[in-house]
Amino acid sequence: MDSAAATSPQTWETYYVLLGTAAATLLGLVFVTLSLGSGDIFAERTSIVFNIFVDPDYHLFFSALIIAVLAVIPVQSSPSLAICLIVLVLYNSLDHIKNVRVAMSKRQILNVRGRVNNVILPIVCSVLIFLSAVMLALSIPNALTLLAATSLFTLVLGIVNTWQIMTWIIEQKNKPFDEKKS
Repeated sequence: MDSAAATSPQTWETYYVLLGTAAATLLGLVFVTLSLGSGDIFAERTSIVFNIFVDPDYHLFFSALIIAVLAVIPVQSSPSLAICLIVLVLYNSLDHIKNVRVAMSKRQILNVRGRVNNVILPIVCSVLIFLSAVMLALSIPNALTLLAATSLFTLVLGIVNTWQIMTWIIEQKNKPFDEKKS
């Protein structure tokens, strides 16, 4: 691939179609996971659980899906893609800030792995997307390669986090009712 082609979002179309398909499917998985976990498991701690565990996954899959959609727009140029990515990062950052505040106030709910996967790594993803946007705006080579790698990492992190939610739901459903309240 020559350097001119590497800076054109259209050269990555197949990759982003596959990424978007996976992201949309996995976004649906989040809703299935929530359906399985509804009821007495989330009853008392719904907003805390959603802020700490579900919001990051939603934003990870949503980001991957939006990046894929933006990248396959036929008339999308690198500068316009950069602007759209910066708007996406700003939107996600506002929610990340809220999640960090909740996680800090409810430390007993989140173990170290949870803090890394649900707070720190989503912020790292946003920073890398922002860096990709800046590189695109400045026509720096490999900007789209960084964006592709970051969007894949975003998708994989969402899968890992959703799996953790699923296993937690199964553990909670298998606990006696008295233990669930504690």
